[in-house]
Amino acid sequence: MKLEDFQKNLETAVEQTIEDLKPTMEEAALTAKALLARRIQNTGFGRRYRSRGYKSLRASKGYEIRFVNLTFSGKMFQNWKRPGNYRRGFVIGGTVGGTDVTTINKLKWNKSRYPTFDKVIEDEKELITQNLLKPRIIELIKKNMFR
Repeated sequence: MKLEDFQKNLETAVEQTIEDLKPTMEEAALTAKALLARRIQNTGFGRRYRSRGYKSLRASKGYEIRFVNLTFSGKMFQNWKRPGNYRRGFVIGGTVGGTDVTTINKLKWNKSRYPTFDKVIEDEKELITQNLLKPRIIELIKKNMFR
């Protein structure tokens, strides 16, 4: 094989691998959201409710009051499930958005109050990387490089 042919095959394999990874990135984003939602609802993210009135309302309904868990009706987490993906050069990523206007607005509002509430922690990133992304990337590279 000539060097030019090898280079063309390599470029094609890279492009195909990037395209093939888009659904995996959506799956990774949905998995990250599920891990994040479980963590926030079970242990919060380091914030406490300050308003006595709101805290009393939550307590009267039997809701969590020891920490902010962003769950009153639960609909934001339930409807935060529309997957998406993006590509910027060789960077590919997955996203998860709200399925309706109310959820989109709740996510924006919570993001404005708690800018990092939607960020996964290192343990969650590592879990997704080792168990989903790394195996899939290796599989796709093998498939696309050695056809």
